[in-house]
Amino acid sequence: MPQPPSLDFPEPFEDRNLLSSSPVLSDAIAREGAGSALKRLSGFALMIGSSGTAELSRRANQHVPQLEAFDGAGRPLNAIAYHPAFVDMMERSAAEGLKAPAVVAQPMPTVRQAAYVEHAAQVYVAGGADGGHVRALTMTSAGLSLLSGFDGATVLKVQARGLDPAKEPVNAKSAAVLSVSFREPQFGDSLTLHGDGSRAHVSGLIRSVWMPDADAIIALAKSGESMVPVYVPRFRDDGTVNAFGIRPLIAPAGLRSLALADVCCNGAAATLLESSDGLVSALLHQRLHGATALTGLMHRALAEAIALEPARSDRNLGYRTLSQHTLAGIALDVEAAIALTFRLARAFDRASDTRASAWRRLMTPVTCYVVSKLAAAALAEIADITGALSRPDATPLARLVRDGQVNLWFDHNSTDMTLDVLHVLQRDAEVMDTVLADLRDASASDDLLKLLFQRVETLLHEPRYLDGRGRMLVEDLGLLAAATLLKAHAPAIVFSGFLNSRLAASGRHFYGQGLDWADHEAILSRITTATT
Repeated sequence: MPQPPSLDFPEPFEDRNLLSSSPVLSDAIAREGAGSALKRLSGFALMIGSSGTAELSRRANQHVPQLEAFDGAGRPLNAIAYHPAFVDMMERSAAEGLKAPAVVAQPMPTVRQAAYVEHAAQVYVAGGADGGHVRALTMTSAGLSLLSGFDGATVLKVQARGLDPAKEPVNAKSAAVLSVSFREPQFGDSLTLHGDGSRAHVSGLIRSVWMPDADAIIALAKSGESMVPVYVPRFRDDGTVNAFGIRPLIAPAGLRSLALADVCCNGAAATLLESSDGLVSALLHQRLHGATALTGLMHRALAEAIALEPARSDRNLGYRTLSQHTLAGIALDVEAAIALTFRLARAFDRASDTRASAWRRLMTPVTCYVVSKLAAAALAEIADITGALSRPDATPLARLVRDGQVNLWFDHNSTDMTLDVLHVLQRDAEVMDTVLADLRDASASDDLLKLLFQRVETLLHEPRYLDGRGRMLVEDLGLLAAATLLKAHAPAIVFSGFLNSRLAASGRHFYGQGLDWADHEAILSRITTATT
């Protein structure tokens, strides 16, 4: 006779459709322009949430990648052996278009309408199955921003859906993937560019490269006094192996299914890429993917934590009440992060519009900063109340908490994000003015929002203090943007809960506070329902 579920052995959180079971997620996707894709996205979400995909993820994270440095004859090989389960997930998600937003071929190659919102939804959902393969595929999308000067054949191979495992130059393959590393050099190590044109080559170290065996690596190299992006292919055009070596693999805290290593170049053939708008665009794309993936991981972990609650039937009423308060507080942060990330994705879709372009440029680092802080706090709290990190590594919740470590998703930290915002303020004040005009209008009808907006304006009117108060400015901008979006699109219970527990005079320093008056079940049901 089967045993009833217990706290130690809960029912697996499988065969769940995160998209159709979450009104807040499906509403955000439709609101930001990709409503026509919901049926297609729901099918992808059903596949990602299946028990079969859960098993693939478990095996891919249990059997981590292995470096094959040499072949049987002792010749350098520089290959990485991934578990077949990881390859299977990569192939499935690549076939769905996770490598890049959908491109329409006629009459000329352009990104399909609302493609970035749809792509963000794919990243969001897929990260809940395995963050490693999402990080691997989305680097290609970021790298595409820097290939505008390449021949069309190369770009088409990179854009192509699917994967091609052949060990050949990009132009000889049916599809290609890129690795992107924008980490600044440390401890005196750097990648240096020599020569130009067809004779350019690089020497030195590229640090912390995810998927170092990709078809090409895009990294920053020193050229004179500047850091410029370079394209380093794995194979030269004549089919010979390029002159770089993969160092022993690094064991990261999360994303264990994906290989991470330093790459040492010794005169490797390289191509200098456009370093102005292209580099900024690539960074913005990479940050959009990171913020979206972190929000999806946070959402999936919360859904798992909510699903565990029935197994706690032996807990007393006071324990269950406090636990529900805590989960409701996390749910408000998840809904705020959803609103921010999908509004940001819409700004990428409409980048030709002045207001959307300003939102894209300024609010990308702001959204990344705020989402990273929300995710760090939310996942730590979920780990605390569920004991996720004391469970076996194979359990999905333990993996979600590990994969949600923010430094796995961004090549830059919170200070870098803050400096990026200050850079926009100093170099392009019109961008800040355009975003502030939108936020001013959205805040006009609420006293608390008007106070927060005034606080932002006060910070901006004292620029000499911004070096020390930059993080305060970025956090207030992010919270103001999230609150205005919730006011416009969420039920009053959600907006009031977020505003009073985050922005009221008393403040809220930890979860489980400030929501004693709220309808916790109504807040939680927006994040996940029983629908599969």
